[in-house]
Amino acid sequence: MKLFNMFKKKKKEEVKTTPKKASKRRKRGKNKQEKKLPEGFVYRQLHENCPKILFTPPPEISMQIWKPRPNNIEKVFPGDEIIVSKTDTRGNITYGNSLFIKMAGYSEEELLGQPHNIIRHPDMPKLIFKALWDTVTQGKEINAYVINLAKDGRYYWVFANVTPSFDKDNNIIGYHSTRRKPNPRALEIIKPFYETLKQAEAIGGVHESTKELVKLLESQGMSYDQLILHLQYNL
Repeated sequence: MKLFNMFKKKKKEEVKTTPKKASKRRKRGKNKQEKKLPEGFVYRQLHENCPKILFTPPPEISMQIWKPRPNNIEKVFPGDEIIVSKTDTRGNITYGNSLFIKMAGYSEEELLGQPHNIIRHPDMPKLIFKALWDTVTQGKEINAYVINLAKDGRYYWVFANVTPSFDKDNNIIGYHSTRRKPNPRALEIIKPFYETLKQAEAIGGVHESTKELVKLLESQGMSYDQLILHLQYNL
């Protein structure tokens, strides 16, 4: 009986305190609603465990740039220099250092606001860019070998590291990429492998090229990132 009375008393106390708690919750929710994003910005989240992405509105670009035809001439840069570029969450260029501008061959005015794929070479497998976007939009970094296309049609290989940039609330607000000169011995492996991926994509799209990548990783007993870092630093 005592136990029942204690339970009854506790129940009454809970009833008294519940409205106060609820009002606090309502107040907190109200404050959240009052915090508005700038016009055109929206939040996007892949799933619960991913950080939110502050999805930027499309830029107003008055300049249309036509991509050149590749001419199979290589363009190289010194091994001690680093290419740096930044994009918004749509992949539009917001910054490029002097080496990025020099290697791309465009003026800074031509590059800013343009999609970063303005320098994408047609020899690049789609799978690598899919892996890149799938990774950085989850708030993680990725490394990759990339062949880029300059304005004059020349190409240049880079070892790229791409990371998301966060605001103080841990929302993704853009992406930061640094590119170094790739290990030449690694490219001896990567070049024919990328050709294999491109052939697979011609037959069955990214689904088929994914099979080729999985096959390679299983044969080496490594994850994708482990393999790329091994090729760059341990060959």
